[in-house]
Amino acid sequence: MFRYRCIIIVILVLMVAVTTAFASGTGGGKIDFGYRYIDEDGNRSVNQETYNTYEGFGVSLEDWSFLFDNGISIRANLTNITLNNRNLSASIDKPGLFSFNIRNNQYRRIYSSTGNHFTRRRTTESNFRVQPDKHVTFFGGYGITEKRGDNLYALVSPFDTVLYTTDYLQTNSNLGIQVRSKYGYLKTEYRYYSLDDRMNGDRDRQANNISINGSIRLPDYDWLLLSGGYYYRQDKIDAQSVKLTTNRLWAGSKVYLTRTLVFNYQFIFARTEHIGTGVETDNWQNTFTLGHTWKNIGGLRIGYENRISDDLTNRTVSSGLLVSGWYNYKQRFSAKMRVSTRGRDVKSGTVLTGNESNTRHRIVLTYYQPEWGNLSFTWKNQIRENEDISSRVDYNVASVQLTIKRSKYGRATVLYSYYVGEYENHSNQTGYEFSDNTVTGMLYPSEWKNLEVGFGGTYYRSRRDQDIEKFSLKFSALYSFSDLYHIQATYDIYNFDNYLTLGNYYTSNILTIHFIRDFKL
Repeated sequence: MFRYRCIIIVILVLMVAVTTAFASGTGGGKIDFGYRYIDEDGNRSVNQETYNTYEGFGVSLEDWSFLFDNGISIRANLTNITLNNRNLSASIDKPGLFSFNIRNNQYRRIYSSTGNHFTRRRTTESNFRVQPDKHVTFFGGYGITEKRGDNLYALVSPFDTVLYTTDYLQTNSNLGIQVRSKYGYLKTEYRYYSLDDRMNGDRDRQANNISINGSIRLPDYDWLLLSGGYYYRQDKIDAQSVKLTTNRLWAGSKVYLTRTLVFNYQFIFARTEHIGTGVETDNWQNTFTLGHTWKNIGGLRIGYENRISDDLTNRTVSSGLLVSGWYNYKQRFSAKMRVSTRGRDVKSGTVLTGNESNTRHRIVLTYYQPEWGNLSFTWKNQIRENEDISSRVDYNVASVQLTIKRSKYGRATVLYSYYVGEYENHSNQTGYEFSDNTVTGMLYPSEWKNLEVGFGGTYYRSRRDQDIEKFSLKFSALYSFSDLYHIQATYDIYNFDNYLTLGNYYTSNILTIHFIRDFKL
């Protein structure tokens, strides 16, 4: 895998270099040489923001783009090429003919206080699209995800721990074709997944699936759109004869009763067979929605959904209702709302969670002022109840965001969020509550004599069944010597305290210096 990662990096760098040196066209980008210094103390595993931060010398090729005279364009962002938190992406395309994209990134998750136990995930994804004719498109892709390292889990006390080692390779690929016409489309795709668990070969597995989807609008029936498809998937554990096979059919229609009143219907039937136990489960779903739109003013949508799941022993029936709408007043004020509720009843047999209901609410209010910015308010709520175990989950989020933009003075953003959640059941000893407050602010004054500065931070406080306090501060300055040369400095401060656990704290100071050179081709 190391060899393949090196090949990817070399190809991407050479692509940028060759384009810059020999190609005929227009474009540009920048080269960034930087060094990051980290001074940290405490438990490295508690502060998520610094998991993937590395000290050392970094080289980046950012915002590179080049347009050839023949219409082909190349883009690349290669961040931290020399460090283990690299994030690379590149693409080449010609509109209406072809495109190719590739991405590579790494992420580290720390599990121990000293940072010596961690997992690292490396992901490479690529996809292509070829269009030999305006009606026909071939597409596909290939991806690799590799994860290695040690997961350290604390049990009763910090001295009672279990160490798990992770080492697996996951691959996925797909290939398909899509045909379009003025009456609709037909899309066929094959996908393959595999997992190679290097710690336990008995967990190796693979999956194959095929999907066929399409839609058609009949001549002289512009008010009617028909759609449908078929999906097949089989999951298999290599070391066993156990297979899980799913066949799914769906069909839908969209009826334009008027230009502004639309009715939708969708039907889904799926049968999943567990080869080995012989158990078959049938799932039925019917969804109806009716929506009306008032041009430039608002809209309202109402929906109903019914689901049935039956494996001949256990049968459950659920029904759901959805109401959503939006309103816009003179491009200055907007309101969006969404309410959904769903209830599930066990008609026969026994299922793990039994009868339950789930209700969600969401409201977003925004005021726009072109001269200075905008102000928004968001509220979300979710309630889940289960009568069999007398459990109830109630979760609420309320947030207010203010954005100020003045070309003369700069821009600023302030966000405050309040989270509160409660869980309870029939046991007096089982329950959980939390109450979180988060404040985030950023300020970017206008440029002054080739100098751009910015500063801000985040404060987080959690109470009730947990007692956590953390904050971060960020200061940045960018000075431009000319249109081509820049020097940038950023200083980050992180602090974390868990007052319920002795010694569970973290603090760090991170200083990064960048020397940047712009190129215009």
